[in-house]
Amino acid sequence: MKSVIYLLALLCLSSCHMKQPAVAPSPSIDSTLQAKVTNILQQHLSEMDADNGQAIVMDAGTGYIKAMVALQKDDSAFVDAPQLLVKQQCAPLMRFVSLAAILGIDGTTLKDSIDTDNGEYLSNDFDIHDYDYQNGAPVDNGVITLEDGILMNSDIAIIKAVNRVYKKDPKAFFERLLAMDYFATDSVAGLPGLHSIDNITPAKDFWTDDKMDGLVIGRWQSIAPIQTLSFFNIVANNGYYISPKLSMDINPIINNQVINTYVLEKLQGVLRRCVTEGLSSNAASSYTQVSGISGVMKSLDDTYILQFCGYYPSATPQYTIIVSIDKAELPESKEVPATVFKEIVESMVY
Repeated sequence: MKSVIYLLALLCLSSCHMKQPAVAPSPSIDSTLQAKVTNILQQHLSEMDADNGQAIVMDAGTGYIKAMVALQKDDSAFVDAPQLLVKQQCAPLMRFVSLAAILGIDGTTLKDSIDTDNGEYLSNDFDIHDYDYQNGAPVDNGVITLEDGILMNSDIAIIKAVNRVYKKDPKAFFERLLAMDYFATDSVAGLPGLHSIDNITPAKDFWTDDKMDGLVIGRWQSIAPIQTLSFFNIVANNGYYISPKLSMDINPIINNQVINTYVLEKLQGVLRRCVTEGLSSNAASSYTQVSGISGVMKSLDDTYILQFCGYYPSATPQYTIIVSIDKAELPESKEVPATVFKEIVESMVY
């Protein structure tokens, strides 16, 4: 709860500097849900001996943050660590964002066939391998559809699919991300220290075209979990971006529809199938249908970032949730964030 008090105190402080009489903000945080999320996250972080973790619950239609928990290991206990909420790292869930950027472009569909080259792709940037999501062993997925590539978390499939569309014009890839409001959450009132998403782009002097291979799977960029959550909420909110908020006194900022209905339906279907048919089955609940996707990536500081982001109920999303966990060594189970998501959902609906 300290992290919430810290954030709300900053909201109060900012209001005190205004000329009009100070008015205490109406926090968007649900204290009961905040306590539930804290307990669930703390239990799983302890069981897997993680370094830190966070979980954020956002109202899909308004952007109000209903729970925001960040915990860090301190000796044998996990303590509030609000500074983690603005920490930016690489993007384990970027494959899905890249999928959104290519669907419908130049006729790209989920049924497109992709040869994963025996599970090895030689890039000038770095060597890329597909791995078995459960045991970490290299795997040859053979010729698969683009959709199967997402369900299997195939780096090679999404890299080759993006290159088909944007290899000759990498700048157009970033223009597409911009048009989808991927970069829209550059600040959140009451969350000091959050910066814009940073990544290598063709506009920067040290850009080389081979950097695209890493970018489309989450390398060469820095992003905070709340910024990832904001993009997934676009999919939950019928293609409309809405800004996240920690105060009920701040009116929602809703942009025009940034993902068209055709692409949106495909993306929503993929997120549902990631839970029912893919590698995110731990997120499935017997109380409500959920949608979402898992991802794992080794960060630049050699720790592993495990994430799950999704929403419920699948048909008419009310809440979007992200769970992000850092651990020094790759855990035996990669699906802990999905399990945390499930337990948070069930604490809300049951």
